Amino acid sequence: MKENASRWDGLREKDGDQKFISQSKIPGPGRRHISRNEWKSTGHSTSGNGMPSSGNWRRSQISNTKPTDEEETIRDIIGRLKTEVASSASKNDNGESNISKSLDEMSIAVFGRTDLSCYIRQQDCFSRTPPRKISTLILWEAADTTIRKTKVLTTSKSTVLIMKISNCAAALLKMINTDINCLLDDGPNTNESFQRPRSMTDLCICECASFLLELLAHDALNPGIGDTAMMDCKASVFTCLARILDLSAILGLQEGNGNTKNRRSVLFPWGAEKTVNTVVMQSVIPFVNFIISDVSMSCFIKMRYCCPAIECLYLLLRDPSREPQAQNPQLSKHAAAILAPLIVDVDFNGQENERPNPLRSSTLKAIVHCWNCSYQLLQGKNSDVELFQMKMSCRCLIAVLNSLHALKRKKRNPNENEALPIEIDVATLCRQIQNALQNEFLSDNSSMYLQVLTSICRTYPGKSASQWHFFLEQSAPTSSNGVSGVSLLLKFIEDGTAELNKWNFEVKSMTALKDALQSTFMLVSAMPLSRWIIEEGKTRTRPGGESYFASRVRNSIIRVINCTFNLMVAIRDILSNMKWIGKKLIDSASLVDAIMLHTSQLATKLCFYSGQNSLLLRPAVKLVGCSGEIYVLCCKTVDGTASKLSEFIQKATSIFCNVITDTVDIDSIQTASPSQTWLSDSASFEFIDLLLTHESATMERIRMSVICRVARLCPCALVREPFNLASFCKLCSTKCKDGSPEGKLTGFHLIESFLIGRKSCSLEFDTLCTNTAIADTLCPILLAALNDKEAKVRAVAVASFGCMTEDDWFLMVYSRNIETRLNLNWHYLDAILKLCSIDEESHSKVRVHACKAIGDISTCILDASFSKQEFIISFSCRVCLAMEDALGDECTSVRSMALFAIANVAFSIKEKKTDREAILPLLSQLNSAYIYVSECLDNKDDKVVINAIRAIGHLSYFIYSSDFSHVTERTMSSKASMYTSTMSKLTLKVKCALDDCVEGNSRFTWSQRSYLKKHAWGSCTTIGMLLAYSNWIQFNESCFECTLLELFRCIQLSNAIHDKIAAAAVHSMTNLPCSFWQELPGNCRCVGWGLASCFCYLSNDIQSPYHEAVQTLTTTLLKAASSKDFCRTFILSENISFSADFVYKWLVTNNISSEIMEKITIAVQEEEIQHIMDISVVQMFISRTTHQGREKNSSQYIPIEDSIEDDEI
Repeated sequence: MKENASRWDGLREKDGDQKFISQSKIPGPGRRHISRNEWKSTGHSTSGNGMPSSGNWRRSQISNTKPTDEEETIRDIIGRLKTEVASSASKNDNGESNISKSLDEMSIAVFGRTDLSCYIRQQDCFSRTPPRKISTLILWEAADTTIRKTKVLTTSKSTVLIMKISNCAAALLKMINTDINCLLDDGPNTNESFQRPRSMTDLCICECASFLLELLAHDALNPGIGDTAMMDCKASVFTCLARILDLSAILGLQEGNGNTKNRRSVLFPWGAEKTVNTVVMQSVIPFVNFIISDVSMSCFIKMRYCCPAIECLYLLLRDPSREPQAQNPQLSKHAAAILAPLIVDVDFNGQENERPNPLRSSTLKAIVHCWNCSYQLLQGKNSDVELFQMKMSCRCLIAVLNSLHALKRKKRNPNENEALPIEIDVATLCRQIQNALQNEFLSDNSSMYLQVLTSICRTYPGKSASQWHFFLEQSAPTSSNGVSGVSLLLKFIEDGTAELNKWNFEVKSMTALKDALQSTFMLVSAMPLSRWIIEEGKTRTRPGGESYFASRVRNSIIRVINCTFNLMVAIRDILSNMKWIGKKLIDSASLVDAIMLHTSQLATKLCFYSGQNSLLLRPAVKLVGCSGEIYVLCCKTVDGTASKLSEFIQKATSIFCNVITDTVDIDSIQTASPSQTWLSDSASFEFIDLLLTHESATMERIRMSVICRVARLCPCALVREPFNLASFCKLCSTKCKDGSPEGKLTGFHLIESFLIGRKSCSLEFDTLCTNTAIADTLCPILLAALNDKEAKVRAVAVASFGCMTEDDWFLMVYSRNIETRLNLNWHYLDAILKLCSIDEESHSKVRVHACKAIGDISTCILDASFSKQEFIISFSCRVCLAMEDALGDECTSVRSMALFAIANVAFSIKEKKTDREAILPLLSQLNSAYIYVSECLDNKDDKVVINAIRAIGHLSYFIYSSDFSHVTERTMSSKASMYTSTMSKLTLKVKCALDDCVEGNSRFTWSQRSYLKKHAWGSCTTIGMLLAYSNWIQFNESCFECTLLELFRCIQLSNAIHDKIAAAAVHSMTNLPCSFWQELPGNCRCVGWGLASCFCYLSNDIQSPYHEAVQTLTTTLLKAASSKDFCRTFILSENISFSADFVYKWLVTNNISSEIMEKITIAVQEEEIQHIMDISVVQMFISRTTHQGREKNSSQYIPIEDSIEDDEI
């Protein structure tokens, strides 16, 4: 033991900072005894005699009394065991008979019997036994002493004694785990919380695990083929090891106190890699592989041996939060080490090499094989042992599937997940689950298989979606009655709905309903319904065709919708009868809460897809309507209800309101969603009325949250009637004057949500009344809020002005009296511009929202039909002056939004096509703004650079366009210098992004590379705008050549770069006329390089959105090219991948004119390219040119009359 003790010297130092008791403070050899005050300072409670309280529920009544008789007896047995072990070790004698006798005495003292196999296998054995007065400290000392006896038995071949030791220790550890779990589950209801005994440290637990692992690795215990005794022995040792891992996990969970960051992992002192290596790689996997490779064993025998080892694997893989069916399972450190797809090896030179992780494949193979074995056993009525094995295989499969899903979510690059192989046969697994769910003997355990189905759909959505018909489609009609059966998942939901209608909240039925709802939600989420369900305008084809499949899917989804609606009706009826079933409901509140949550999630998902198909729209509207009825019912019953029932009602209200507000993405769906359809209908009158008028202290937060989301989703529902509009304005006014900062902020959020929804909503309503109410009621409130002392209020208020429409600004800026309409109202605009300055507004967030609002207002006002030239000039000058000042702000977000506003002003004026003479007074201000914007191209903040690139593109029209060339505030040379500098900076940004794609190891981070792409995309677009002013090319031809070469390089690297960059580069050059390319200097390489780039792209046969644009650009370059340009093109074929043969075929296919073919023929006969091109290809070009020349000459000499006569004949 001295050698073993020395192995843990380093770990003892690490284990000394435990939360419970430091190892250095435990009295022992070489350590001083600590005082009572020092003991209290560690955070441990003490009993009346000064001893630490064990905190065990069995000792809660006797903590101040002397040890019980059972404890005294066990202490005597522990003492004899220690003596026997020590004497056996000194005499080199095992002393098996004495040890066996002592173990039998301990088993009788603790459990009342010597056969402990039933205690180990049964899940709830100790909850059925009468509690004995034995503390956790005594139980741990007994288990620790029993396990340490294995150190002197590693050379023994007495499998019976080893099994007895393992079973006794496993039973003791299981009793300890049960005690701790009881206290942790009871939580604050217990009189005392659990306190770990002084000797139960992480170090001691690791030592016990090491003894068992050494025993498993010993050569004397390696079983041979058919050696059942040795396999039973190893299985019992794995059972004991599983209890050690379970104890370590429970203590780590308790130590975190619900905080994931503070939670310790299993066998914490070892670390995840060492634990996985010793437990999984060296012990579990070899043993399981040995068992499953023996073809002579039956499935029952295999599961009997493998089940304990698989349990050890499950305890390392399971979710650290111990919530196996969480929406987003967490990944344990051990699971990450076991299932990592790749591992890194470091060679002698320090180079890192990645290779597939062999432990991942072997682990998945072992788990799937155990699942298959347990499935083979479930063909009839099963024993308790077989059911236990089945549950363990299900738990382990669920744990590994959840871990794989969590591992995928941690991957930032989605392409890495696509490259990973699928080691699990999803189709076979789904068929097995279908058969298990149909097995009547497994009806009590159907929840476990439903959880497996949920994990499969979550982890492998694509593969599981193809198996949808097993669970959602109706079964074929039987020959006896000719009636189709109910789909498998819907049967569980309908059975659960029937129990709810009877007010029966039995745990078994409610658990099955909860798991069936979650499985249905995951399966429906995995199905690509928007792609599968064909629009109703198409006709149905033969059975088995595409439209027939779409009808099958659509009918199944309609059945799911109807089943979900019936369940929601049952929940609504329960809420309406709270007075009669309140007590029963409170006892099952957690399960019913989960059922409501999963029902809401499923209804939301169904409504989201139903908005894309009119055949599904009407059934889905019923779901939204039922959710609205639940809200109305809860609002009427919540007041005057008991506190616990009131909390339940509030949860139901919050959950089902999500069905109304979260069923549509208004940015991606153009058609009306089920929520918008119902809210716009008269059926929602009572719901809207309660939202606007019902005041309840308990429901106020939920009410305001719902009304804000409704205002953004369907604002017309809140103001469709005059009294609704009045109620809404009154609510906004009341909330904005609320005394509490939170209530006031909620009111302004409501106004902002309504304005955003009204601006983006496609549904029509009475705009005149609404705009008048906004201008008269809401706008003065927002204007006053711009001077509020709360920065959050000012930020929301100024952002709301950016959501105003053209009609709103007409009412705010122009007087409604025609006689006084010439007097403009600048109060609103000046107040917003004031907040853009750091001198007037100290909070940067407010300045950001103000600059953003000015940008949105500029687009709205300057494009409006009512805007006159005088107003446009005055408003633009004010905005440019304010934004130039904001460009000097210390906050990068303010500078970014200032550039956004300047760009919008320039864009709106350019698109307005205002009279050029009227814009002249504004040119000086735009020139000044251009200088400030150009300086921002060198800014360190990427967002500032992006907006600066956009602003330069729109401002360049007023600086370099020939329409304003007669305005010469600056000399031509200064403008040319500014033009060249800007073009060089933009070209450099494109080059950086292209170089990063070419380089193997990027020097940029993932975030920096993302911004490089955005810079290149914007630069290509802006370069296209600048190239339109070709009169400036003559000032610096080399700069333009570099720019065009980088744009052509984008075409060459179209496979490597983002499509948006390549498309922007192509469209920038496609918009240039043919004369632009013809006027380039003779020594310019651009045309030849461009043709080589285009032919390289076309030869790869890439079908991209800009494919036609590349063909158009190629045709333009061919028309502008000279023979010298064609020579350059073919010379570049050595570096740019394309062939002259492909060029010839493309020219013939597109019927290129004879003039171009003559130029190409001259080029291919030049000496400088004869060594590049094959003589046969040269001959092809010559022959084609000759043929076209003959056709051209012959057509010129045919008389018109003859040709007409020939046609007539």
